[in-house]
Amino acid sequence: MAHVLIVDDELMIRFLVRSVLESAGHQVSEARDGQAALDLIEFYPDFYQAIILDLLMPRLSGLEFLATLANLTAYPPIIILTAHRAWIQKTLAYKVSGYLTKPFRTRDLIDTVNTQINIRAAASLFYPHTK
Repeated sequence: MAHVLIVDDELMIRFLVRSVLESAGHQVSEARDGQAALDLIEFYPDFYQAIILDLLMPRLSGLEFLATLANLTAYPPIIILTAHRAWIQKTLAYKVSGYLTKPFRTRDLIDTVNTQINIRAAASLFYPHTK
């Protein structure tokens, strides 16, 4: 189906999200923090169809990652996955496509990712510059 980038400093969360998304037919890459994710996006700018992003991480937090991405004209849908509901409000200034809180239901993760990928794909039919 699609290639999804998971950005989370917790190995078990990355493993769980990867397992769920792969069982739904997606390909998955992982980054342990925002800086590692930026490096991947810089190296493979059009490779990912969605990003699942934690907010509290070392080196480069999810909020710092979002601020850096804000300078790009196009990037894939970003789904926030956090245990800290209060931090979600801090992301409202950025182009975030969805939100999930930890712990999450497997079905909610799959549905949210699939919905955002389908919305982006449909938009690209009408607006070809949207990837």
